[in-house]
Amino acid sequence: MTEHDDIRQAVRYTPRTGMDNTLWEASLSGRTVPDTALLPVLMTEPEPVLGRAITAVGAMIRAQYQLPGLSDTDLAASTETLVRLALSHLFQPTAPIDRAVDQIIAVTTPALANAGW
Repeated sequence: MTEHDDIRQAVRYTPRTGMDNTLWEASLSGRTVPDTALLPVLMTEPEPVLGRAITAVGAMIRAQYQLPGLSDTDLAASTETLVRLALSHLFQPTAPIDRAVDQIIAVTTPALANAGW
């Protein structure tokens, strides 16, 4: 088990389960079929997916690690970056999942590490 394996597993969960999710598949298929009703909602309305994911992941990080040296504003910024990158790799995969996870962790953990993670 690696350091912060729980975060790594959570990040890995997004593309692994998303690729097999019927709703995601229907939403993403809007790029190639005439029915594009779901895709604009996902891309232009941040609250249903992005907002809830940021709130849930931020709360989990705060509960698990406390990070008293990290303000709520800075935690929200780091969490938003982590969630946006995970969703980006789901919407437009360009590499194997494990490589994407490594990239996401490499980008987001320095800010958290500076706060005592």
